[in-house]
Amino acid sequence: MRYNLFNGGVDSANKDRAAYQMNKAKDLRDRAFRTVEEGLRLSWSALDLTLQEKEFLADHVDAASETVVAYDKQYKIGRRTLLDLLNTENELFESRKGYVDALYAEQYAKFRVLNATGTLLESLLVDVPEEWNTAVEY
Repeated sequence: MRYNLFNGGVDSANKDRAAYQMNKAKDLRDRAFRTVEEGLRLSWSALDLTLQEKEFLADHVDAASETVVAYDKQYKIGRRTLLDLLNTENELFESRKGYVDALYAEQYAKFRVLNATGTLLESLLVDVPEEWNTAVEY
């Protein structure tokens, strides 16, 4: 092992600088990993919540449909007013609209999960330009 005693500590400073840069790079990598992991966790939670909401809204549509049928029968025999019947039909319309919104929210949440896992373009069968796949030297 050889030491250059007359360079004013440049070797030691270079070694310290290299260690600092390596630790900084590791910190950046760890932060990026945590960010990706957090994004995936949030996307997955959003998907799970959307699926639960969609199930609830499907039950609501079914219940509103049954109510419309029952109110229609009662209206025909004079037990319900036209306003009651129209209110239940409006409730059915709103519940169907909410269900359709939930369907699109579910699709969006699935896209978010695919994006967070890095498989969105592949799952959509998008042709990726070759230069996107080439390794870059730093």
